[in-house]
Amino acid sequence: MWYNDYIEPALEHQTKQPIDLFINELDLKRVKRLKVADVTLEIGSFFASEPVQSEEDDRPFFPFVVIAMNKQTGMITFIELLQHDNLEENLQKLLIKLIHQLLSIPKQIEVESGQLHQALIPLIAQLPIRMNHVEALIHLEDAKEMVLSSMEHS
Repeated sequence: MWYNDYIEPALEHQTKQPIDLFINELDLKRVKRLKVADVTLEIGSFFASEPVQSEEDDRPFFPFVVIAMNKQTGMITFIELLQHDNLEENLQKLLIKLIHQLLSIPKQIEVESGQLHQALIPLIAQLPIRMNHVEALIHLEDAKEMVLSSMEHS
């Protein structure tokens, strides 16, 4: 019997080795000069439901979407699409980019993805940020639905 079904890709994997810090010392020093803001960010990640291409002749891929939301205001502060290659390095660089965009270091971040949590541990250890691994990011669910529906309609 034939049936159609949507299967969520498994992102969680048990990492036996510790993840490296991919941010160089100069970039860390620049970030550490910024003030710490009393802000909590929810950072979520998921695979997009539609494939994209970097160039017309490139092989399509399903991008890894990362969204950051200010928990106090409910405003989306950051959306980025990543390829799954070098994901840990790209996630660390993304957090540095987000901090530069905010012009301050968030006091706390909340993540639900184990992979995102593991990737950021080496960087968070260098910064005055408290990271919480939570069961669900309630505020981000609406943003995720909005992003997925806009990708389907474009």
